[in-house]
Amino acid sequence: MFKNKLKELRLKHGYYQKEVCEKLDIAQNTLSGYENGTRKPKQEILIKLAEFYGVTTDYLLGQENTIDNLEEEFPEAIQLIRKANKNLSTEGKEILMKMMKAVIEK
Repeated sequence: MFKNKLKELRLKHGYYQKEVCEKLDIAQNTLSGYENGTRKPKQEILIKLAEFYGVTTDYLLGQENTIDNLEEEFPEAIQLIRKANKNLSTEGKEILMKMMKAVIEK
């Protein structure tokens, strides 16, 4: 269920609601509504949340459970991606993605 996955991801990453809201530029009562199931996000917010936590929108919506498999297969890579998501600027993230694509697509 969306609300459970969203809260689980926030806690797993060690964020307070306020931190997530500041990073995504949404109101805290909005995020709280998503987490307690009284509100549903618009598509653009759903995408922002998925990108922020490094998961797919399908995962957030309960359509797939691939994050668990990826964490088992590539634990170090997942940790690095999470650190990059927290610490890199938008430009830094774009550079990292280009580098990853270059390595993978060879």
